[in-house]
Amino acid sequence: NISIVTPYFVPNVELLEALKLAARKGVKVDIILPKNSDIHLFPLVNAISCKSLIGKNLNIYEFGPKILHAKITMIDSWFMVGSSNMNMRTIKHDLELDILPTHENTKQEIRNYIKELKNDSEFLDYEALLDRFSFKKYLLPVLKQITYWL
Repeated sequence: NISIVTPYFVPNVELLEALKLAARKGVKVDIILPKNSDIHLFPLVNAISCKSLIGKNLNIYEFGPKILHAKITMIDSWFMVGSSNMNMRTIKHDLELDILPTHENTKQEIRNYIKELKNDSEFLDYEALLDRFSFKKYLLPVLKQITYWL
């Protein structure tokens, strides 16, 4: 199992390909993104990043009840929780802090939290998301060009 919870999902090509490969091999891949963001255009940016994953046997969710700012990566029994966003700026430039929980009770609490998030989420509907942003969808070519810095 792979679960990713992040407010800012702008992965590089290698990570996108790794997620698709994992899904092809039968790994359950869940990505939970916010429906609303503290940075207004980011749900649209997230959708651009997810477009190549749609229809590839991955589950992409939008969490809607409130702004989601959690940053969690779970791969089987390995967990990472912290401040790192899933974008190139964080990977190459920002100073972030993450922890790798090893205590089983902590891991179970994180699993339960992810499950709660999924229960309060809906599958990403790419076309509906574009409709939500109406005229802003015309910014897609510009956003694609600047994703490295987002």
